Amino acid sequence: MQQPVVRVGEWLVTPSINQISRNGRQLTLEPRLIDLLVFFAQHSGEVLSRDELIDNVWKRSIVTNHVVTQSISELRKSLKDNDEDSPVYIATVPKRGYKLMVPVIWYSEEEGEEIMLSSPPPIPEAVPDTDSPSHSLNIQNTATPPEQSPVKANDSLPFGYGFFSCCR
Repeated sequence: MQQPVVRVGEWLVTPSINQISRNGRQLTLEPRLIDLLVFFAQHSGEVLSRDELIDNVWKRSIVTNHVVTQSISELRKSLKDNDEDSPVYIATVPKRGYKLMVPVIWYSEEEGEEIMLSSPPPIPEAVPDTDSPSHSLNIQNTATPPEQSPVKANDSLPFGYGFFSCCR
């Protein structure tokens, strides 16, 4: 089954080929920007925080706020496409996140015909990777207890001894 196509404002978004098109003009975007746009479309009308975007678009990657800001800036430029009369596609909601401001229409290709979906297709649930050690940590302390140190609490050590011994 092919990935659904979505109309975001004036743009027809085809995620399977990382393309957006309008008025006969086609732009190919980076896969991450398409994923970001599709996530906004799936949550049309909702304010999305940076954390939600990082968790759902950048899945498991270490991402800074700057990366999110830069990606949204690039996406805004692509959607504006040098058209000064273009509507605001993604608005910044101060202290909250970002919101898609244009209408969204979902399409599905079935037997060569496009049919309009009443809601976005279901978002696949993230399935924990059971092979990943980070999801199945079973830490047990099997070390033998350390021997008693010959140094007592009241003993004085030469200057700097403790610093150098702990930093080797």
